[in-house]
Amino acid sequence: MPIRFDIRKLAESSDIFVETGTLRGEGIACALAAGFNQVISIELSDEHFKFVDFMFGALVEHGVLTLLRGDCAELLPRVVSQLDAKGQIATFWLDANHETVLYPSLDAIANSRCKEHVILIDDVRIMGKAAPSVDLDVVMRRLRAINADYTISREMGVQPDDIILARPAQ
Repeated sequence: MPIRFDIRKLAESSDIFVETGTLRGEGIACALAAGFNQVISIELSDEHFKFVDFMFGALVEHGVLTLLRGDCAELLPRVVSQLDAKGQIATFWLDANHETVLYPSLDAIANSRCKEHVILIDDVRIMGKAAPSVDLDVVMRRLRAINADYTISREMGVQPDDIILARPAQ
């Protein structure tokens, strides 16, 4: 899940970075380097969770990083609800490798009272291929349903145009 474009401007509109799919912590490191003050990362794999907890344990202890172990379909709605309760805007980094991950994540964000969240979606290159159940047209419709005025672009990930960036109109 590499982010290979400058996300520092995204940290200017939101202090919080929320990701689904921690893997080895690249998203955490990128978000902190970009200037996000708080990172929340959800990981299903026990192996990846333990690795990242070991690598970034000091950040967890200092309250900069919250690591959640479990299914993002269950945990992300709780995170969004907590953001809503505090009136906070977040930047979401969503993994698109399967509809059971991406679509519930988009649903959770759609159910937020806030329509100003920034959404990054990884792995566009595999939609309809290695992730056959994820349809790019469906993803785009769901983003527009969250905020019809989103500015949507494609950014550099593993390859050019591999990341969808949806953000409120400037």
